[in-house]
Amino acid sequence: MPSRKALAKIHIAKKELGLSDEEYRQILYDCFGVDSSKYLTEEQANMLIAVFVDMGWKPKKKEEKQKPKKYDQLGERQGFATPAQLRKIEAMWKTISREKTKESLDKFLFRRFKVMKLENLPFDKVPAVLKALESMKAKCMTTKTTNTNQIDEPVDF
Repeated sequence: MPSRKALAKIHIAKKELGLSDEEYRQILYDCFGVDSSKYLTEEQANMLIAVFVDMGWKPKKKEEKQKPKKYDQLGERQGFATPAQLRKIEAMWKTISREKTKESLDKFLFRRFKVMKLENLPFDKVPAVLKALESMKAKCMTTKTTNTNQIDEPVDF
């Protein structure tokens, strides 16, 4: 019996080639003497996939299957932050903020930089936003170490 991966490729190829069930089963019978792909060996499954490739099927490469990353749908917009910059800002916000929501980030951006939404962040304001977030992170780390030291100090009675 072929691997699940091979069976999946076979059925994807059948669908993308637009083969009817009758046509598909006829190919199986003519080439391998079986009426179902589950009765193929792994080698036969690979041969069937090669037959489908010869018929014009083009398997998708892994890069084509990957989901687009967040903000990639915005593309490279002239005058605005890049998708990578938007992801970095959002990730930094989630590590330092008490309220880790997109709405709280948008409120922060409006208060400090007069930008309504992260997606509308102008390119020239990106360094200032990153600097502000780095500063908040440094304060957060200082506070944590200060609080930790106070707790860990021995108390004399």
